[in-house]
Amino acid sequence: MMISTPISSAGSLGLSDDEVAMIGEMREQWASHVPGNARRQLTYDQKDLFKDLKISTPPQLRDLEAVLGWGAKTVDVVSDRISFERFVSPGVEENPYGLDDLVAENDFRVEFSQAVTSALTHSCSFGTVSQGFDGEPATLWQIRSALQATGLWDRRRRGLKAAMTVEADNKGIVERVFVYFRDKSVDITLLPNGQMKANIVPNLTGRIPVEVFRVKPDLRRPFGRSRITPAVEYFIAGGVRTMVRSEIGAEFFAAPQRYGIGLDEESFDMDKWSAITGRFLAVSRDEEGELPHLGQFSQHSMQPHVDHLRMWAAQLSGESSIPMNELGFVSDNPSSDPAIQSQRDPLRLIAEKAIGGFQSALRNMAATSVMVRDGLRDVPDDLKRVSAWFAPAFRMADSAAADAALKQAQVVPWITESPVFLEKLNYSSQEIDRLLSDKKRSEAGTRLERMAAAAREVTNGDGSGSEAGYSGEPAVGATRPD
Repeated sequence: MMISTPISSAGSLGLSDDEVAMIGEMREQWASHVPGNARRQLTYDQKDLFKDLKISTPPQLRDLEAVLGWGAKTVDVVSDRISFERFVSPGVEENPYGLDDLVAENDFRVEFSQAVTSALTHSCSFGTVSQGFDGEPATLWQIRSALQATGLWDRRRRGLKAAMTVEADNKGIVERVFVYFRDKSVDITLLPNGQMKANIVPNLTGRIPVEVFRVKPDLRRPFGRSRITPAVEYFIAGGVRTMVRSEIGAEFFAAPQRYGIGLDEESFDMDKWSAITGRFLAVSRDEEGELPHLGQFSQHSMQPHVDHLRMWAAQLSGESSIPMNELGFVSDNPSSDPAIQSQRDPLRLIAEKAIGGFQSALRNMAATSVMVRDGLRDVPDDLKRVSAWFAPAFRMADSAAADAALKQAQVVPWITESPVFLEKLNYSSQEIDRLLSDKKRSEAGTRLERMAAAAREVTNGDGSGSEAGYSGEPAVGATRPD
């Protein structure tokens, strides 16, 4: 993608010099990262993986499209373990500030899973908050990849001080740019004649309505690091080359190389490659009537290619913390459950660390959404306590979860009254909602039955049917004294 119009000359659009400078900086930052992000996307999509060294690949097989899914596996093995469920707040049983309604209206659970995949691929992704129009949700949440958005990081505020998103046509030419500042949002349309027009919308919240979902940020790279590291790309390229060589070797494995002693070269009307791969050879006697001596070299083994591919898989496993069995190399001896959990522990730590960063971004996104929806200028104190709840990164076996929950309930009996106890039993948020709803309905029915039974027990002995009252009230049918 590219921006053909110099947005940095947009001073005539009613922006200050500092704002124009920030737009120019974001444009350069975005453009400089597009090639790398596009390359990582190709690796995830399993395209253009074969890097031919032009040493051992015959011309007939240089166009071989070898595919290896390790790039997608490196990302998906973590993203599949990150599942956003809902927003929660202490003291609020459900739907704090109507945020769960916004989640449902924007189908945000599905959208956020895409944001996680994009962030793990490119190191970060972005979520924007805006007002919806023409049948859209009243508060619209949208996800942008690093190929479509960028921002400037404010280390003092620990957040964005400006952000930019782009929209491009089918040819990759950017047609529209959205720029977000603390006091305004700017919609810039780039016209084919090199001109531009802008629509400035005031931002009354004083917050950047864009949040960045970062993976493994550090002081030098505040926007995080991709799971598809240069080492991962190198190991994948090596694995693909090994697969190509194994394909070539398989052809020789199927057609072992032969030799002949005392043959006349003029008797061959074929090139050397056809002689190697041919299935039938016609050989005549020499001038003295003697037959030439024919032989076959010993058939080579495919095992070196398998061992080489295993080496690349082991290197990738060490770099990405993916167990070898998830890369296609299953251990001969089945591991015990503790051993399996020990192998997956690094992945659990990676997923939980990513979830911690996502929770912070989602909390800020929720606060901005409520302020935009309700027209607030400040964040209410109880809104600051809202947090995003994620399902556990790794699911325990149901028997193990039940055993752990039972032991906790014996030590802390009142914990069974909390929905957190049900979370420990591996129930999803939807199942917890249904269970609590059934519990309330059952308690209401039981309460009514107890009241009816108590009323029948205190029925007057004269058979008049009057019943005792409750909490100091007169009995049913009794006359209140004057």
